[in-house]
Amino acid sequence: MLGQCATVKEAREKLQGLSLVAEFNKALGTVPTAHFLVVDATGDSLVVEPIGGKLVMRDDPVGVFTNSPPFTWHLTNLSTYLGLSAQQAKAIKVGTFPVKPLGNGAGMLGLPGDITPPSRFVRAALYLNALSPFKTTEEALGSLIRLHQSFFITKGMAKPAAGDSGPIEITQWEMYTDLAHHKLYFATYDNLNLRVVDAAKLDYSPGPIRSLSLDQPQTFEDLTKAFH
Repeated sequence: MLGQCATVKEAREKLQGLSLVAEFNKALGTVPTAHFLVVDATGDSLVVEPIGGKLVMRDDPVGVFTNSPPFTWHLTNLSTYLGLSAQQAKAIKVGTFPVKPLGNGAGMLGLPGDITPPSRFVRAALYLNALSPFKTTEEALGSLIRLHQSFFITKGMAKPAAGDSGPIEITQWEMYTDLAHHKLYFATYDNLNLRVVDAAKLDYSPGPIRSLSLDQPQTFEDLTKAFH
């Protein structure tokens, strides 16, 4: 898709009739069930999932995607949270007893906070829908970083079942793509400094494959001298 398609429309056409091959991944110890969210600079988006040995494609009307269960299940599950809103909840009376919000944000009371894909989908959909409009790329990036931090899986939060072997899942990296200006921002688990690659300035001439090591140490800005 990246090498042959410039738009979601072209990707949709290219993927028609594509066959899937189950390839065992030694590092993961399984056949990965990859899922894809394809987005272009116009905002058009497409969810691509392998279901029943075929690639199933569907437009993404909410702009959110998590990996399990299938996408249509997540859309149906949103109906469970119809009563949630970014607007503050109003006080009510139960019998003659006044029930008041315990603090700001009570309109979202009941929002799932765990790290399962269904809960992450609901949080992402409602949070994204509640964001104020952005005026600049920097403002959008700042808001999306704050939003994404609510989905971070810290080491130790997702361990295998008792008696089972396997890796401890973590959020290995985070990425933010500015499709309008062709920039890719990213951070890694061990280095939260936001780094950027400007695709418009890359050298695309033929030659050896060029890569970047992500194993870069975390740095901290020392502001001690500001108090002298």
